[in-house]
Amino acid sequence: QSAYNVAVADYFNAPDIKEVDLSAYTGQVGSTIKVKAVDDFKVVKVQVHIAGVDGTLVEAGDAVLQADGLYWIYTATQLNATPTGDKITVTAWDMPNNSATKEVNS
Repeated sequence: QSAYNVAVADYFNAPDIKEVDLSAYTGQVGSTIKVKAVDDFKVVKVQVHIAGVDGTLVEAGDAVLQADGLYWIYTATQLNATPTGDKITVTAWDMPNNSATKEVNS
């Protein structure tokens, strides 16, 4: 494909969040959430929002792209004493600023 065709395709297609892995998230500071986000060209940003069962924001921030270029890691910065049942919202953006959102419960 030409660069033009790739750019046009990317403009019309949002990223896809394939996986939100909560297995290492315990609610403790330093625990992690692993996100697999893909795009037809490049995912440029992934944000994670953690809301308690009552809907209050526990914390939010940017995930960090790993060396493999596929997985993003969010590291908890706030103690969450009751993470069970929390709503985790992940949003990924591509270069044209298209976004995709996925919600999961812990």
